[in-house]
Amino acid sequence: MPLLDQHIPFSPNTDFSTFLEAVPAKWVVYLLSDDQSRPFQLLSVKNLRASLANRLTEHPADEKTRSIPYRQVVRQISYRRVDSTVEAEWIYTQLARDLFPATYRKMLANWSPWYIAIDPAARFPRWLAIEQPDAALFSMTFGPIATKATAQKLVETLEDAFDLCRYHHILIQAPHGQACAYKQMGKCPAPCDGSITLDQYHRQIEQSLAALRHPDPAAELEPSMREAAADLQYELAGRIKARMQQLATLKSAGTSLDQFRFIALCRGSKAKAFKLMLLTLGQIELSPEWSTLDEMTPILSALRCAPSAVLRLDPFLLAFISRHILLNSPDSILLRDADPATILAATTRLARRKPEAEPTDEGVEQESQ
Repeated sequence: MPLLDQHIPFSPNTDFSTFLEAVPAKWVVYLLSDDQSRPFQLLSVKNLRASLANRLTEHPADEKTRSIPYRQVVRQISYRRVDSTVEAEWIYTQLARDLFPATYRKMLANWSPWYIAIDPAARFPRWLAIEQPDAALFSMTFGPIATKATAQKLVETLEDAFDLCRYHHILIQAPHGQACAYKQMGKCPAPCDGSITLDQYHRQIEQSLAALRHPDPAAELEPSMREAAADLQYELAGRIKARMQQLATLKSAGTSLDQFRFIALCRGSKAKAFKLMLLTLGQIELSPEWSTLDEMTPILSALRCAPSAVLRLDPFLLAFISRHILLNSPDSILLRDADPATILAATTRLARRKPEAEPTDEGVEQESQ
């Protein structure tokens, strides 16, 4: 399926009203090219007709207007209809990467989220907030996380919840380091001064890693809290409850990068039409539009069978998927690799969301040149 599958030639001598009538007033990604098929502007807009009217209308010679004389330069418009933010950005960013690399690099920088990661095999392991994951540590890297401050707060929560070392420069002196105040407060077992062995400390690291992998890290403590409350041990129940609240915040760390496999359910061109997108760090696939279970089932089967091995870290795919995990777009629903029943239930939720009114102006979403 070509990225841009519709093409409209343009001449400054054409009847402009007739030309515009043939142009859809729909959400598209489109490319403007000159008489030698050289691309010079890529856009994602909510209304193609309004966008071309704005850019190609002939202006009086003495009127101040855009610096680009579009009407004299444009000779072809190539476009593709899109129906959701995730679809529009996928088409747009692929084209931007090939045609306008400066714009593409700027987009990546703007989209870059944060992650938390650890190498448990290191002699002195520690949780870190990072921007650039290491492919060798995908299973120990969690995210995406919207900001550096949030990622750092999660690191601090792990340190508090599992009594991990806060001062790495002291830890690396083990077992001859001088313990800090956290040992005196009972909040660190002090592997730095040999109070526990590094093997014991590694087990604490593994416990913190297991908590992030657990779908609900606080759930296992609830029976203990209820039992303490039933025995009138209210102080103990309060401490357990506080720990549960602390562990519950770990859900915001997302998932490990080796589990980055999602299916996006997206709006289609009609009220009860939809599309699916497979989002993995190895590939992204967009399905044809479908409306019924019979149409959807083979599409889903093909997507679910698609390989997801990651041979190298592609910052483009990582940034794109992470952005849409964090975006929570109203015109799509992001699901884990799902079965037909789950997806059909999601179509009901998506159909209930009121779509945006179609804009009367061009509604520029992205623009590069």
